[in-house]
Amino acid sequence: MLRRARLQKNLRKLKGLKPMRMNKIFASLFCALFFSAGAIAEDNFSARRDAADLAYRQGNDERAMEILRELINEGDDQSQLFFDEMERRTLLSMEAVSAYQRDDFETSIRINKDLAALGDPIAQNTLGLVYYNGRGVDVDVDEAVKWFNMAIETGYPRAMTMLGVFYDKGTKLPEDDERAVELFIMAAAAGDNVGEKMLQRLCSGETIPSNCP
Repeated sequence: MLRRARLQKNLRKLKGLKPMRMNKIFASLFCALFFSAGAIAEDNFSARRDAADLAYRQGNDERAMEILRELINEGDDQSQLFFDEMERRTLLSMEAVSAYQRDDFETSIRINKDLAALGDPIAQNTLGLVYYNGRGVDVDVDEAVKWFNMAIETGYPRAMTMLGVFYDKGTKLPEDDERAVELFIMAAAAGDNVGEKMLQRLCSGETIPSNCP
C-alpha cells in the first residue's frame, strides 16, 4: 500500500511539471543512459585489450592479433594502434631472426635489445639464450639470467621453463632443484606444457624437492 501511494504521489508530481521541465528531465535521463552504455562498451573493450596484452606477453602473438582484429572490426580505434605496433614489432623480430641466421649477430642483438626495451618477452628470452650459449658474444651467465628474469617478469612461460631447466641440470648455473620447481610451477600455471612435464618429472624422482606441489 505504501509503495502504491508513493508511486501515485510521484506521478502527480510529474503531471504538474511544465513541458519544458519535462523535456529537461528526459534529456538528462537520455544522456545518463547514453554515457552509461558508452562506459560499459569501453569496459568491455578494455578487458579484451588486456586479454590481447596477456596473450602477447605469453608469446601467443597470433591470439593477441586475433583479439585486436575483432576489436578493430567493432570500432575500437585504440586497438588499431596496438595492432599496428604489434605488426611493427613482428617485422623487427623477423629481421632479427634473419640477421642471426646469416651470422650477423651484432644486428640481431641490437634489434632484440630494442624490442626487449619495449617489453617484448620473446626478445628478452632470445637475449637470455644468446648470452647463455655465447652466440656472437662471450658467454655471460649473469647477463643471461638477467634477460631470462626480465622475460619471466613480463609473463613469458617459455622463459620460466628455460631457466628452470638450466637450474635443474646445473649446467653453467648452480644446481637448484627448488628454484627449478618454482619456475616450472609458474610455467605450468601459465599454460606451458613443457614446464608442466618438467615439473612432473622433477617431482616424481628419487629425490623430491621440498617445494613440490
